[in-house]
Amino acid sequence: MLADSHLIGIGMVVRDSNGSIYAFSISRNKACFSLSVAQATSILLGLRLPVDDGLLPAVLESDTNGWWI
Repeated sequence: MLADSHLIGIGMVVRDSNGSIYAFSISRNKACFSLSVAQATSILLGLRLPVDDGLLPAVLESDTNGWWI
């Protein structure tokens, strides 16, 4: 999160059970909230693609410090 610009960057990679890349996404979003809320938002957005595409069950891994799912 870039505090001065109120921008957060979110990136994700979706892999199949063999480790092959199924999809990926990167985005920069204007946001004005705490780091904890930005991390939670990135996790929610990371779940959107697997849920919308019916790729369940799924495993979510995050590199946000302090968050384990």
